Amino acid sequence: MSEERERFLQTLNATHQFPANYTFKLIGDNQAQLLNSALETTRQILPAAKPQVSRKESDKGNHQSITLIIPVPDAETVYALYARFRKIAGVRMLL
Repeated sequence: MSEERERFLQTLNATHQFPANYTFKLIGDNQAQLLNSALETTRQILPAAKPQVSRKESDKGNHQSITLIIPVPDAETVYALYARFRKIAGVRMLL
């Protein structure tokens, strides 16, 4: 396990009790596929999850933010979701 991953998991376990709802925010290009890809990624890792979703366009319409509140069983799943969300085309930032 990488040192960065180990630190992330330790911090997450120290600050959260699992299972829990975890909030992910993806900021990226304003294209419909971004939301679809985020939801498909979630289904691949947590097939039964029913995330709460909200989406907001930037004032100029060039970007969007997508907020997903997802019930996750453990810190490992949070890490896996972040790793997969980073690979989605059009994602510029993850919070």
